[in-house]
Amino acid sequence: MRLCLACYGTRLAVLFDNASEFRIYDVEDEHICPAGHISLPFGDLPSKVSSIVSCGVNTLVCGGISGCTLHLISSSGIDVIPWICGEIDAVLTAWQNNTLEDLAMPGCKGQCRGGGRGQGRGRRFGHARPHNVPHLNSNPNNLK
Repeated sequence: MRLCLACYGTRLAVLFDNASEFRIYDVEDEHICPAGHISLPFGDLPSKVSSIVSCGVNTLVCGGISGCTLHLISSSGIDVIPWICGEIDAVLTAWQNNTLEDLAMPGCKGQCRGGGRGQGRGRRFGHARPHNVPHLNSNPNNLK
């Protein structure tokens, strides 16, 4: 299996769009071996997606990502695990230990990714429950 981390320096990029490089790893059983890296231009989404597709990436781990970008990558057959943060070594260790949830961005534990590996739709994707807020004029006692 081939794993890709969207990075900025020694950490996952806070936003996928701001990643300066993709670090590619081959994963077999519990062994993770570096397989290369791709330096990226800023703002060129189609090139970023085609670069990881052409490398045979199966799974992308990244920070924040827009719904459109998530859809584009997912429709290319790549499993996306968004809303993860941390140093690259910590992310790889969490991958090995199946504890990526521990590295979820603040406010995203179990909400942004559906609670585990794989793509999910949480509140950040427009699935928040509607709130019933009474209109101020619906009750004459509310008027002063």
